[in-house]
Amino acid sequence: MRVPRRPMRPILASFCLLAVLLLAGCATSANNGSDTNPTPNGSPTSAAQTTPTAGSDNGGTGGNGNPTPVPLSQYNAYAGGQDNMFYAFNADSGAQRWHYSIAGTPNKPWAVTGGVFVSTQAGYVYSFSKSGSLNWSKSVGGGILGRPTMDSGLVYVGTDQGRVFALNSTTGDVGWNYTTGGTISGAVTVANNVAYVSADGKLFALNSSNGSVVWSTSIGAISEFTSPSVSNNVVYIGNDGGQLSARKTSNGAELWHFQAGGQIFGKPAVVNNIVYFGASDHNFYAVNTGNGSLKWKFQTGDSVNGTPTVTNGIVYIASGDRNLYALDANSGKTKWHFSVVNQSVSGDWTSVVNGRVYVGMSDGRIYALNAGNGQIIWKTQTSAAVTSPAIGQ
Repeated sequence: MRVPRRPMRPILASFCLLAVLLLAGCATSANNGSDTNPTPNGSPTSAAQTTPTAGSDNGGTGGNGNPTPVPLSQYNAYAGGQDNMFYAFNADSGAQRWHYSIAGTPNKPWAVTGGVFVSTQAGYVYSFSKSGSLNWSKSVGGGILGRPTMDSGLVYVGTDQGRVFALNSTTGDVGWNYTTGGTISGAVTVANNVAYVSADGKLFALNSSNGSVVWSTSIGAISEFTSPSVSNNVVYIGNDGGQLSARKTSNGAELWHFQAGGQIFGKPAVVNNIVYFGASDHNFYAVNTGNGSLKWKFQTGDSVNGTPTVTNGIVYIASGDRNLYALDANSGKTKWHFSVVNQSVSGDWTSVVNGRVYVGMSDGRIYALNAGNGQIIWKTQTSAAVTSPAIGQ
């Protein structure tokens, strides 16, 4: 402690000491709060916070790879259960903050600052505030098999009746809808004012503001349970025939294609000139974006049905062999893997924020893992298998 050049008067020193003690008391009071857990009718009940276990890592980056100084306690981990319940947990501790009963089995949610959107396989879309109040709900008819996408004030979903809906994110009112002619089982991807969706063996590019067709093109086979990805004016899409194609966003013309050994699942991840995706041939692939050449592949013990997450040089992917793998994004070498006996990763998808990997399991638990070594930081129990969590402020 630096010594003052001039001695302080005794009365001034007493006032300073009193101020320090008062500030310390205020800080202690501020840290003694607890989370609340609103029930579906909006009546809050208390929920005690738990303490993260050793090995927690609050540093690192968010799911988009950008540094974020926001403490994890200010994030919610959102997930839905097969018992038609939708949950919000403290992303730092795992303490439940609220839950809400919804219509139908939920898909992976889409989190935004201050709230979250979730679609259900019964054809409903919900908007919740961060605190758990219902903003709106909307039935679009038909089932929704993919997660919602929010962009520029609209929430996009596709249905098993082949229709694409754009809903006002504030009110839930239908902005526009378009009928493709085939089942949509993936999510809608929006980039640069264009909404991309796959149905009936075609890839559609729609004006995201009004739903008019920009272009459509054949992708050779139907595309089930996979979604397009867009990066650097190229759209990547897989199909059931095992073909991943790269196409110009301007007109859909094919630039190249890569042939895998089985049906392609999930949404490809495109990072640092590499596109990552999994297939039913038990392999996970890394392909060069420039020409479609294989960079590496990693063999698992079962079908790789999920969407990869890539951050800080690590790619996280779940396999039907009940393992979550963390692989070196450049070489494909295993850094660690995580599994729970007799349980599988629900939704085969992870979220990575601030050095933690969040994953839902078929036993109803959500796990927060150390992104560097796979050690469990916390786990929480729900009453049914849960979707992959989405993390939002």
